[in-house]
Amino acid sequence: MKKVSLALWCGLVIGLAAGSSPADILMDDDTQVAANELDTVLHLSKFDTSLGTLTGVWVQIELRLKNAEIEMDNDASQAQNGTGWVVNTASSLTSGVSLVKTDYDSIDKGDLAINQSQVFLLSATSGDPTGQFDATGAGDYAAWQPGVLTSGDSGNILESAWDDYKGTGVFTITVNTTYLTSATFAGSNGFFQGNTPDGELYGKVIYTYVVPEPATLSLLALGGIALLLRRRRR
Repeated sequence: MKKVSLALWCGLVIGLAAGSSPADILMDDDTQVAANELDTVLHLSKFDTSLGTLTGVWVQIELRLKNAEIEMDNDASQAQNGTGWVVNTASSLTSGVSLVKTDYDSIDKGDLAINQSQVFLLSATSGDPTGQFDATGAGDYAAWQPGVLTSGDSGNILESAWDDYKGTGVFTITVNTTYLTSATFAGSNGFFQGNTPDGELYGKVIYTYVVPEPATLSLLALGGIALLLRRRRR
């Protein structure tokens, strides 16, 4: 039987033990009210390397628009389509960490865009005053509440950027967005009333890492050393 050196045995034992360590997961998230045309800052925890060896970073950023409402009124003498719109445009997204994913695409402000629409057939005017919006409740009127609209992106972060996420404390992601509601009409004399939706910004980071197991390594290494020493005495 081929002899194995003491140093090689210890190296093999440590390598096998480290490779068999299960991956642990650490997650942090943050939700902030995102006011229209103002900076919104997310705070997410960095990875403390004293916990173990980092093996993966996953990040998610999501914008949520709530409570949008659009009302349309047709003052024309003929029926026409009215289209309600809820739109969000992010003017900036800055971060204290790299948001480049493993596919080399980045999580950026374009991922937070919302452009949602709904078409309604409006009857000819019901006889309400022309030239202004009126909530008649008749067939020339329509209201749209689209509920919660979301946009965003997520993905595994490129390994070369992991150092940005290591340390204590937090890193920040800052977003500035503009919300609006509007309506367009297929003909003339269409009027609308809309509000500014409520915005919410959500962020999450998930770290996967391997925890050292010094007690297990020591027992395996000592067992191997004892076995080798016993063989050498023979």
